[in-house]
Amino acid sequence: MWQEPSTVPGAVFCSAFCCCALLVRAPCAAPPWSCQGHASRGWNPRSPIRPGVCDGDLDGEGHAVDGTDRSPDDQGSVGHVRLDGAGPVEAQEQEALVRQAAEAFAAELIRLRTGRGLSQSALARRMGYDKSYVTHVERCTQAPTRSFAEQADRVLGSGQALSRLWHAYHTARAARANDRRRSQQTRPSALAAPGAPDGIAGQDDAAARDTPLHAGASSSAPAAMREALRERMQQEQSRLLSRGVPGSLRVTVGDLLTRPGLLVTAPWRMAGGGVCRDSIVDEIFDRVIGYPEDGAYRRRRVLVLSDPGMGKTTLTYCLYVELLRNWSMEHRENTLPVRIDLRAVGTHLADQDFGSAEWLTRFLDKQVDGYDPVSWLGVTERKGLPIRPVLILDSLDEYLSKLAPSTVLGELNKFIFSYASLVCCRTQYFDRFLAHSPFGDSLERVELMEWGEVERRDYVCGYMGHCFPGHGERDAQNVRLRMESRPVRDLCHAPLRVNMALELMMREGDRGPTITDILGLYHAYVGQLLRIESAKTGSILEVDEKLDLLTSIAWHFYDEARPSDGAAQLFTLRELSDLISSELAIASDAARGVVEDLAFRTLLSVESEQFNSLEPTIVRFVHKSFQEYFVARHLFTCMSTDVNATTQAFRKLISAEVSEFVKEYLERVNRNSRVLSRVCDICFESFLDNSADTCGSDPDDSARARVARQQLAYYLGNLRSRRITEFLEEILAQERDLWIQRGIILGLAFGGTVQPLEEYVERLRRNRINSGNLSENEVNIGYTLTFFGDQATDEFRPEVDQGHDSCERTVRRLIYLVGTETDRECWRLNLLTLVELWHHRKWSRERYMLAMRECTEELTAILDRLADDPESASWPELEELRVIQSAVTSPGHGQ
Repeated sequence: MWQEPSTVPGAVFCSAFCCCALLVRAPCAAPPWSCQGHASRGWNPRSPIRPGVCDGDLDGEGHAVDGTDRSPDDQGSVGHVRLDGAGPVEAQEQEALVRQAAEAFAAELIRLRTGRGLSQSALARRMGYDKSYVTHVERCTQAPTRSFAEQADRVLGSGQALSRLWHAYHTARAARANDRRRSQQTRPSALAAPGAPDGIAGQDDAAARDTPLHAGASSSAPAAMREALRERMQQEQSRLLSRGVPGSLRVTVGDLLTRPGLLVTAPWRMAGGGVCRDSIVDEIFDRVIGYPEDGAYRRRRVLVLSDPGMGKTTLTYCLYVELLRNWSMEHRENTLPVRIDLRAVGTHLADQDFGSAEWLTRFLDKQVDGYDPVSWLGVTERKGLPIRPVLILDSLDEYLSKLAPSTVLGELNKFIFSYASLVCCRTQYFDRFLAHSPFGDSLERVELMEWGEVERRDYVCGYMGHCFPGHGERDAQNVRLRMESRPVRDLCHAPLRVNMALELMMREGDRGPTITDILGLYHAYVGQLLRIESAKTGSILEVDEKLDLLTSIAWHFYDEARPSDGAAQLFTLRELSDLISSELAIASDAARGVVEDLAFRTLLSVESEQFNSLEPTIVRFVHKSFQEYFVARHLFTCMSTDVNATTQAFRKLISAEVSEFVKEYLERVNRNSRVLSRVCDICFESFLDNSADTCGSDPDDSARARVARQQLAYYLGNLRSRRITEFLEEILAQERDLWIQRGIILGLAFGGTVQPLEEYVERLRRNRINSGNLSENEVNIGYTLTFFGDQATDEFRPEVDQGHDSCERTVRRLIYLVGTETDRECWRLNLLTLVELWHHRKWSRERYMLAMRECTEELTAILDRLADDPESASWPELEELRVIQSAVTSPGHGQ
């Protein structure tokens, strides 16, 4: 246990991106709780060589991977490449050397794979890569990466055989690239050929070789333009690096990239693959930058997915800085990194055609304003200096959530989304709305995974060394021990929450209230931050006033609460001012000061500089999870104060993230009989107000009332009251809607009445075994898939199984929930649903097996524990799942 403080000195950083996450190197081995060695784990930000791709000594004598005689920390331009002590070889010989090295790597990979009896698909799954990638490497049509070679060595048990061949291949390729650079520098017609998307690679490379500079351009134009670009890019980099990390009042993005130990390795996986701990920055860099193959640059497009707070945005900053360094050191001078935060577009009047090739051309031209035209390869066909943008798009989910669902897929047909090299999105949003779209199929998916004990320990070491250098080892060890105490370790699996916990710990130590759940963590952190902000000069609102206004703002602009047929409210300073002065009835003469206080001295962030537009200016919460916390606060306020407000509020489908906060609010209600009685009265009336016979003939109104009844029944069940039990049992006997029945049954179980749930599970079992009416089984599976994000959300019919093959997220979450006490009432239903997914959805078995293999150890431990518990030992699902596990892990399924 640890306790949280009430205040912390410092200022809030008004920014909106996920917090610290991903190091470009894996951490060195160190004893538990030891910080020794952390100071040397980071990479030198001044180094012109990118760690992990050209990462220093190969033979202990200072010979770098790029073939030069310098170490990674040497400054200056790249020296002449020497392969054997002689001068640069002829271009044809270099091409032959690269081809020979690639063929040697491919031949050894094929020999090792077939010797192990593995197909390309089986090897790809075990390595965590797509089958197509293995195929291209073996055909010598795709450059292998260092991480790929090392992972293949591990999977195939080949020592360092493939890693050594990769080093030979990479050295040959670096020699060829350096020679091309020197030869191109002698030609005044153009810079070196940049990369391009696969479909236009040859065309763009030809343009890069053959297109002269724009007529009339002086010979100094490329140098002058590069200097102007360098200055602009450095300004953008400085702006990004000065931003604070959400959840921390002490750490900036620049600190993460320059302070030893602060940027921590996070686990990740490719879609359908296993967990990796190699440098995710290096892995993505190699894909999006591309390498020359057969006279053309080939690159791959990547989609980064993660749960909230796992570090998607920080990854885009790290990659942007690496790309910018690579560009500025002239390793790839015709490949310009461009990062666009999608949260800052869409509401600007000038951006009404956002996403078209014309819009992107105008945006890119601003980077070189005042100079001769640039031919942005793959974007515009005009003559000019050829440069390929490496386009990074952050926060796709927050951009698309501004749109009506019916327009989302059409929006993704815009040029910018087919051109982007890297796109970031929340996993659950992607799974609900995009997983089965053409857009989802066009990118390689990388998913960031949760932090564990190792990641938390490493980050605490770096954090203490940077923020509290005067503290001794004993103080640092005390903080680490408290971070690993229950329930803190169960809460802090995301970098955002780790930072929030550290801020609370380091203020007043053990003197604050005990944190036992996520709601308590957010309560304490938000309260502390608003006390700090309210004490600042210029603040005109008290802490409680800011809390109430932020709650109203969060609900008003809650994207996922919009009706299906309409777009979300625009969230700009103008709309915020209108909300404050009109709907919240604040006098106009005071509204301006209130808006300023809220925008700059709370958990809101203001963004306008990226697109050089003064109005309208984007406003958002510094992290989306804070908005979800305030939405839950609004819902609970309705449930405890206002029948009409509750009736309307629950007609909007509530996301899983908000739902977790709401359930923890209701758990607190169970400890106060007076509040419990009031919440019961209000929710009873609200449920009856949403009954079918009160909705009239409007089908949409009836559908939303159905959503409200199901959600209210579910949340009512979380309240422990005899009145609640009797009420739910009465309506369960009358209810004919299978989805609402399920919500009532689960609600009763959470309230302690488990008999209806036991009967429900038995009924589902009999239906399957006897091949009876499977309607209830389909509702259970369909809504579970929707709730956990394996199919798009149909707001009015979320219980319908849409027939897609995706089920991995549901499998992982069900196994996780059976391992937690908070979901104890539903353990057996969760186990049954795992069995049902296997038997009832044969078309999703391949993806089911991938998830089950990943969770084998976790599920085995759960089944063993349940088998030893007298209450659960007789559950038939235990043996059924062991049989399924055996089938999933048998050798025949690996091919």
